[in-house]
Amino acid sequence: MSVPAKFRMISPTFTISSPILEEDVDFRHKAGCRKLITLTGGFVTSRVLQAVKKRSMHVEHFPLDLESGETSMIEHQVRTLLDKVAGLYDSGSRFHLVCGPDMLEASFVTALIRQICDDWDASSALIEALEINSFVNYPTLVRRVLSSDVSRWKDLTHLLTGDI
Repeated sequence: MSVPAKFRMISPTFTISSPILEEDVDFRHKAGCRKLITLTGGFVTSRVLQAVKKRSMHVEHFPLDLESGETSMIEHQVRTLLDKVAGLYDSGSRFHLVCGPDMLEASFVTALIRQICDDWDASSALIEALEINSFVNYPTLVRRVLSSDVSRWKDLTHLLTGDI
C-alpha cells in the first residue's frame, strides 16, 4: 500500500493527487474512498482500473482543458465538473481527484471548492492553489481562478446544508 504522488487531503472526504498507481488504490480504499474522479492528464491505466473495480470503487473522467483558448468550452467543463464535485462534497461522499503531474487541474478545482464549500475568498483559495501547483503555469491558474464565478454553487451549497 502506498500514498499517491503529490497526495493532499483537502477535507476528510476530498483528496487530490497526481496520477495514481495500482498500489495507491488500496490506500484510498482503506481510507473509505469509493469514488475516483480523473481530470485531464489523470487517466488511470488498465491495471489501476482493475484494482479499482476489484474494490468496488467507481471511476469517472471529466475533461478539463484550462489552457484552451475556448472560454465557453472551459465554462461548460467547469460547470459539469463542479456540479459533480460540489454534490459529492456536500453529501459527505469520500472522493479522490486525480490529475496530471503538474496538478494544474486539481489545484484549480480545489480553489473553487474552497470558495464554494468552505467560504474562502478567491485570493486565499488562489494562494493554496498556487502552492499545490508549485507555481507551474501560474498565469493560467491565476487567470482561471480569478475569472471563475462560483456564485451558482454557493447558492446550491447553502440550500443543501440548510445555511440560509
